[in-house]
Amino acid sequence: MADVPVKGAVLKWARDERSLTLTAAAELLTVDEEYLAKLEGDELKPNVGLLREMAQKYEIGFSSLLMPAPLPPTTKLDVEDFRTIRSNKTAWTSSLLALIDNVNIAIEGLNDLKAEAPDLFSDVRLPRHTLNDNPEKIAASERARLRVSVDDQMGWDTEYTAFKAWRAVVEAEGAFVYVMRAGKEAQWRGMSIFDKRAIPVIVINGAEDVVEPRIFSLWHEYCHLLLRNTAISDENRKHNVERFCNQFSAFFLMPRERFVSLAAPRRPVPGQDWTDENIRWLARRFKTSMSSVAIHLEEVGLARAGLYDRKLIEWQKREKKESQAVATHQAKIANKLGVRHVDTVLHALDAGVIDPLDANELLFDTKPKYFESLRKEIEERKLLYGRDRGE
Repeated sequence: MADVPVKGAVLKWARDERSLTLTAAAELLTVDEEYLAKLEGDELKPNVGLLREMAQKYEIGFSSLLMPAPLPPTTKLDVEDFRTIRSNKTAWTSSLLALIDNVNIAIEGLNDLKAEAPDLFSDVRLPRHTLNDNPEKIAASERARLRVSVDDQMGWDTEYTAFKAWRAVVEAEGAFVYVMRAGKEAQWRGMSIFDKRAIPVIVINGAEDVVEPRIFSLWHEYCHLLLRNTAISDENRKHNVERFCNQFSAFFLMPRERFVSLAAPRRPVPGQDWTDENIRWLARRFKTSMSSVAIHLEEVGLARAGLYDRKLIEWQKREKKESQAVATHQAKIANKLGVRHVDTVLHALDAGVIDPLDANELLFDTKPKYFESLRKEIEERKLLYGRDRGE
């Protein structure tokens, strides 16, 4: 194969973008470390095969490796790191960094679309709050504003239905909600983006094996949007912003009065801990995770301090739930990108604002042959979950 006249500085930039050492990158590409150093030093040039492997292993666009110079830092998404493991640089895995880049590219695409069709983005109506506010009061006011009662919530048949319904509520407020896999759930739970482009985005880590924690993460990240944060989170309890968002999510999903009325009769005798059975019973009623219930029991004074930490040790080796039936291709796209994103792109396509090639890119390389089946999928979801855009 012929050598490709790429710039060594661009190859080094691509490696640095994924926080890979020279040694780690050489192992990933199965090449000699000295050889890779010569490629980055412009002493040698790679062939097309190696360049394609770099693009694949670095999870970066092939065309990006052909740039005449590295991109400036100003093009990157500035994400504040609220994670407990934020001091561990290895937590910024190549797949997570690639996800952040891909989400940023998607937002840039939406921002270009916003300039051409502002009406598609005119329904963003997220209020703004600060850490000086009371998270429980904000949760109560948002519950009232969004018009979803606890009875509605408890009436949803499964946790999967609950997640889809809550996602529709958030999307109706103007936010884009993505579920994307990158690394393990322990590395990050969610991400919020609300920067100068004014396109609110939530990204939930799809690596979580069960859906209930995703519900808690959705409202945790929603709170970050209310605070206008662009941040990545693992919902740790050691950071003041994370504690605030945890409290908001818990009180939103489990309003104090209703929660206490159901939990108090099951409270254990003094000196004993809550059983998994009773925690699970509450989690199923409110369609949320057992861990969020354990934290909330402490918060409202119905459990001894440290319940969550004690239970977390017991739950470390929890069994995975059986996966749902295999989804259709269009359902997978809708699950990943959400109704709002797909709906916005297809509206723009129908209006002639973009062409099928643009739509293909904005829908993360979804082929035009799937557009109509995808349209039917999201229309069905809008009918099922009752929140059309602008409602």
